[in-house]
Amino acid sequence: MKKMHDDISLIKPMTTHEVPPKISTGIMGLEHLTTMQKMLHSRVKSNAQSASLCVTLAILEAVEKGKLISPKEEYQTTTDNKFNWGEGDTSVSAHSISFAINELLKEEIIGEDNDARRKSFTKLVQKTLIPRGMEIIEEKTYEELCDWFIEILTAND
Repeated sequence: MKKMHDDISLIKPMTTHEVPPKISTGIMGLEHLTTMQKMLHSRVKSNAQSASLCVTLAILEAVEKGKLISPKEEYQTTTDNKFNWGEGDTSVSAHSISFAINELLKEEIIGEDNDARRKSFTKLVQKTLIPRGMEIIEEKTYEELCDWFIEILTAND
């Protein structure tokens, strides 16, 4: 079966996004957020890694709940913590995230042509998935995150 539209990538062409300052690897990054409530042994090393965590959590939540949850306004990014997807060692995760969004959230990507769909995809990542993922990390405790992951992993048992 032929696809109506091409899948969209975070790497081709190169996409630049930004992360909220509280989860950035800069001086404003908060340790409990950049270690995912201490689930990680050390802080993430790049803003692309922070974004990867956030987007993944938001996708997991959307699949679990059957709908995408919009982040609160205060989680919207308005700073200069920019990064390029694929920087450092994040090209594999960027490809995986692109695939997951194209497969699991395809109804959220709107537009008649590939250019419009790319803009919609990019906006979805920047305005919804990154801030919602950070909101999840900030709202849940270590124990709640652990329990949530266990629930997700055992949902089909």
